Amino acid sequence: MSAPLRRPGRDTRIKPGEVRNPYGRNGRPKPAVDFLDEEVTLSLNGTAATVTRREALDHFLFVNSAQGQVAAIRLLHKLHPEAPVDDEQAASDLSHEEREVLEAFVQQQARKLRGGGS
Repeated sequence: MSAPLRRPGRDTRIKPGEVRNPYGRNGRPKPAVDFLDEEVTLSLNGTAATVTRREALDHFLFVNSAQGQVAAIRLLHKLHPEAPVDDEQAASDLSHEEREVLEAFVQQQARKLRGGGS
């Protein structure tokens, strides 16, 4: 014959509102860390660099957009929607020589569009 089931002693009973295993079977939760803020090591220009995943993503999107990939340009613009630089402000930041080169380039492109050749 088995022993009858009994209640635990008054001192060891679970009190109302008391939680004995607050984190459950899986244990304490891990601290919330944003996936893009974790650091990774990349080879940039032949040297090892430790950057966040967010910085690495920006770098590779910039490289791909510089190569003319439209999807990368759109995604880069969506991630960084800062207002574009005003043309008047950009022109005022140029030196006299840079302004002359830019004007010559614009005139050359205009001639090509009109069909006048270069």
